[in-house]
Amino acid sequence: LPAGSVTPAPVAPGRTATARRLPASAVPATGLSALVVNVTAAGAGAAGYLVALPSGGNPAGTQHSTVNFTASAPAANTAIVPIGPDGSVAVYTTAGTHIILDVVGYITDSAATLATTGMFRSVTPYRAYDSRQPSVGAFGPGQARTIALNTVPGVAGDASAVSANLTVTGPNAIGFLTVYPLVEPATSNLNFGPGQTVANGALLRLSPTGTVVAKMSQSGHVLIDVNGFFLS
Repeated sequence: LPAGSVTPAPVAPGRTATARRLPASAVPATGLSALVVNVTAAGAGAAGYLVALPSGGNPAGTQHSTVNFTASAPAANTAIVPIGPDGSVAVYTTAGTHIILDVVGYITDSAATLATTGMFRSVTPYRAYDSRQPSVGAFGPGQARTIALNTVPGVAGDASAVSANLTVTGPNAIGFLTVYPLVEPATSNLNFGPGQTVANGALLRLSPTGTVVAKMSQSGHVLIDVNGFFLS
């Protein structure tokens, strides 16, 4: 459901929450095969797992989990989820928890017009940023930093987005990391607990100058490893 559309409430154990189909202003109305989503479990009452699946799908028929979580801290993961007949996706949970679903991209189907725009190209994984370096230093609570990612070896200078692995290590409290091109969104890329080292894959749109902004809600170190890019 869209953020703020209902009073927040956890999803009960063994239940499936279906997301409302996104408007055409967000994704194409036709020609879709899957959504790229970041799925988060927060405020869980017990350990469990989430399964992201097409809307209308049967979680009993799945043999995988999308996010594994405990009651001690939120957990998130990025996944490519096929859409259901109504063009949406759903999330099943084994334990009572709040579920946050952020859509970060989409995959076209075989009927879509072929084009190089948006095409993905992989590169040799490269550590583009590491705040543990003495010359950089840890993030403070609420601190945002601008980081150039179009200078990574193999990434085109005019790339529109990159595929990356984000890691937070040594945070001082429960919090989240958000990475965005210019305007801070009401979403997160990675959730963590105190002292944890947590990683998550992400598709990151770049600003017109090839940068992103990384913002930490709590203090801690941030690492960004780039493994591919999308053509502009």
